[in-house]
Amino acid sequence: MNRPETYNAFNLQMITELAELLMQLATDNSVKGIIVTGQGKAFCAGGDLKWAIEFSENAGSSFHTLASQLHLAIVEIRRMRKPVAAAINGTAAGAGFSLALTCDFRIMEQSAILRQAYTSNGLCINGGGTFTLPRIVGLARSLEIAAFDDPISSKQALDWGLVNKIVEDGTVLEETENMLNRLTKKSSYSFGLSKNCLLTHLTIHLSHTWNWKEKDFQTVQIILTGRKVLRHLLKNADQYLKRKNLDSAKDVVNEIRYAIVFFKGA
Repeated sequence: MNRPETYNAFNLQMITELAELLMQLATDNSVKGIIVTGQGKAFCAGGDLKWAIEFSENAGSSFHTLASQLHLAIVEIRRMRKPVAAAINGTAAGAGFSLALTCDFRIMEQSAILRQAYTSNGLCINGGGTFTLPRIVGLARSLEIAAFDDPISSKQALDWGLVNKIVEDGTVLEETENMLNRLTKKSSYSFGLSKNCLLTHLTIHLSHTWNWKEKDFQTVQIILTGRKVLRHLLKNADQYLKRKNLDSAKDVVNEIRYAIVFFKGA
């Protein structure tokens, strides 16, 4: 997010660009993980009130327009099977608070502050916050945050489970990159599957989760079978090459190509 002069407050252009970028990154196979952060001193201060007044005589209409795009961004983060981390480099308030909670991981600088900010302005927590907040900290703590809207320090955020890690000021981007680099060395398929199952199973009955897992295990079985087939074919090709039986080796190479196409499609 790159509107440092407004503490990265959302106007329509910025939130639309964020939503569109997330959609592009979700389908880009060269991208293994995503970091959301803000330029300058803040992560995101929420909706831009000045922009809202200039955009429409009815500020409520302006924020409704903003919210529709914010929700697209939030849904995209939740449904994509790639890790998304919030590098909280400063204040995350209002919609910025909700956006941070949506991310899979949150790394927070020591001096940064979290604040839901909605209820102090006579509003209900928006941007998916009423979904994510109680699932992260529980109902009682969520009601406390909603009722009093006190600023939440990094230490308190860590104690409450709102963030995964606190880092020294000025190092949050580097630390978040290091964490994602560690994660992307592991199986991206496994992470995506786990993320999808955990988020989906929050809202369905226990017995339904077994049906999901059965489908997932079938997919894993196809992948494992594909690996066994390819190992067998490669072993055969190696034996033919050692015997200098080039015609047979070429036939096996063609079989390997067909197998790769088949199992990739599966």
